[in-house]
Amino acid sequence: MSDFKDAVSGAEDMVADAAHSASREYAVARRNIQGALDDAISRLDDARRAVKMGARDAADATDGYVRRNPWQALGAAAAAGLVIGLLVRRR
Repeated sequence: MSDFKDAVSGAEDMVADAAHSASREYAVARRNIQGALDDAISRLDDARRAVKMGARDAADATDGYVRRNPWQALGAAAAAGLVIGLLVRRR
């Protein structure tokens, strides 16, 4: 009977050790995943900022060109509208 109690006690200790080990591994995995997620969020935020700045620069350049060359801009818009109209009409 004593051997059986010792075996059960040993098994209980092994289960507790396994659970503790698993929780440590889970914590490490969770920390690694959280770090990767934080890094991805940071990179996406940097990319968003770069795209926003690029779009703002392009809009500023376009605005400057239209203000310096209003007739050329009007002509280009009319030509683009004519081409788009012809393409839509063909279909």
